[in-house]
Amino acid sequence: MTVKFSVKSLTGVSETLLIPLIGRSNYAWHTQFKDELAKNIVAKLDDDNFKFKRFKKDRLTQKACVLRGHAIDERVIELINQNKNVVLINLGAGFCTRYYRLKERATFRCFDVDFPTVIKLKKELLLNETDGGNYQLIESSILEQSWISEIVNKVDANSHFIFTLEGVSMYLKTSEMIKLIKLLTQNFKQFDLLFDFIHPLVISSYLYLPSIRVTKTTFHFGTSNLKKFVNKLNIRGLKFVSSTSLWHNNGRYHYLFKLANIFSYFNNMYSIGEIHYQS
Repeated sequence: MTVKFSVKSLTGVSETLLIPLIGRSNYAWHTQFKDELAKNIVAKLDDDNFKFKRFKKDRLTQKACVLRGHAIDERVIELINQNKNVVLINLGAGFCTRYYRLKERATFRCFDVDFPTVIKLKKELLLNETDGGNYQLIESSILEQSWISEIVNKVDANSHFIFTLEGVSMYLKTSEMIKLIKLLTQNFKQFDLLFDFIHPLVISSYLYLPSIRVTKTTFHFGTSNLKKFVNKLNIRGLKFVSSTSLWHNNGRYHYLFKLANIFSYFNNMYSIGEIHYQS
């Protein structure tokens, strides 16, 4: 009998990493996205609990996670091709498998940063695989300096850094989101930050999302205007690049995504944002 890995150590926000993992493991409906590693990891996990089964039933959220992952993947590839000596850092990475999805398409180093309980379990699942040192896992809160100190000692300071913050920003308080951005600008000479974010109206309606409701977590950060939010930070060298509705051109995947495209009021409820920094 195959030994299954327990997910009981994952609680609160850390528990939500199972939602995109399960979503990516059910990628067959998407013609341009593939994540065999996510499927393999899910097969290793002990799914004999109420929450895991609830996550598996929430197909709408799963589809949104795949669309989000695919959109960020494609932009990461574009940025890698536009820059030299790229270091990709997935913040609040959870069971992110981006390195394995993209390593055949581009050359880059990659670091995943998340809480110790998450990284310890991920190392067990991946058998401490580092792909010759190109891929490393770091145990740390993304709001602490420790992960930054560890990474800057391992890479060229003049590298071009790409940060992803996927499925994380909404769980941060606005003050924490600002703190994170300031941490990045204070410690890295140049970078691009890609992240998904919600409209403030979604914060009060998160209970309508079954996967989120069952984890008893709460949404905090959201913005209706990312450009205004970035400009208000007044950080020299920090620039707004783009904000794109996740539903854009994705209406064919679910009737609710289609409706969001038709009615502009719902179009920017969930978006992918990009900001750039150059010191």
